[in-house]
Amino acid sequence: MSGLHQRICHLHSEFDNHNKTRAEDLSLLETRFQTVQNSFASTLKAAMTGGLHLEWVGVLLFALGVFLASASPEIAMFFGHPRSCG
Repeated sequence: MSGLHQRICHLHSEFDNHNKTRAEDLSLLETRFQTVQNSFASTLKAAMTGGLHLEWVGVLLFALGVFLASASPEIAMFFGHPRSCG
């Protein structure tokens, strides 16, 4: 009986060591994955926006749109449209 008990204890110890090793491997893999994912996300963001601050681009395009929408009669006169408002 004591031989069986020793063998069970030995197998239990091996199982615990194996699980601990796999848990450490999994933790390392998760850390590497998170690092790669963060790097990829920042690279993708820089590639899509070209390093521009999208908020400022939006404000500038909005201002340009407001200007062009209100300046249409003047633009038509500049190009010599016969039915311009002026």
